Amino acid sequence: MSVVPSKPVEAYDFAIARESIWGAIPTQIGLTVADVTAMTTTTDNFNTAFDAAVKARAASKAATDALAQATRAMRTRIGDNVQKIRIFAESTNNPAVYSLAQIPPPAERIPQPPPEQPRDLDAVLQANGNLTLRFRASGGPGAAFLISRKLATESAFRLIGTADVTRSKVKSFTDTTLPPGSTNVQYIVTGQRGSVRGQDSPIFTVVIGGTAGAPTVSVVKMAA
Repeated sequence: MSVVPSKPVEAYDFAIARESIWGAIPTQIGLTVADVTAMTTTTDNFNTAFDAAVKARAASKAATDALAQATRAMRTRIGDNVQKIRIFAESTNNPAVYSLAQIPPPAERIPQPPPEQPRDLDAVLQANGNLTLRFRASGGPGAAFLISRKLATESAFRLIGTADVTRSKVKSFTDTTLPPGSTNVQYIVTGQRGSVRGQDSPIFTVVIGGTAGAPTVSVVKMAA
């Protein structure tokens, strides 16, 4: 194992701690005055170089920070100007502005397809009388699934809510306005993204039966 520490600063401290001792008794420990003087010269050179390195690192960090700030300011200004050019081109309905400014026009927006047709409805009657519907459908960003209902006493479907938003293909909706004693309820689920509506689901007919203490729920048909 080396007596001299491997880390530069620790080696410097090691030498500094012994300079005065070795300088006082060089011949008694097998050294010459020149040996000790030479070591002192190396420690002085190290100290000078170390201070310069510390200052250089600090200057480099400051320069890097300044470059980052200048870059952000430059990109912000360029982006603001590009945005102003685009606003001017749109407000004047003059696409030639983009060519004059030598910037590309905005890419044409490709309309997103409508959400897929909901399918595989399932229904669960809660203890409080609410009916939870579950179905499968892929919607993607911005998609919503509208729930329409028709009671046995009604002649037409009416919108009653929107299914919970989830990334999963399995969506759910809890009908909290189902009248007590309902035995036959029909639902249609429709996907919508923006103003684009998808294909309606088949009409799901939910039959509620059984006894008051043990109600049963079944989806009896899926009519087109």
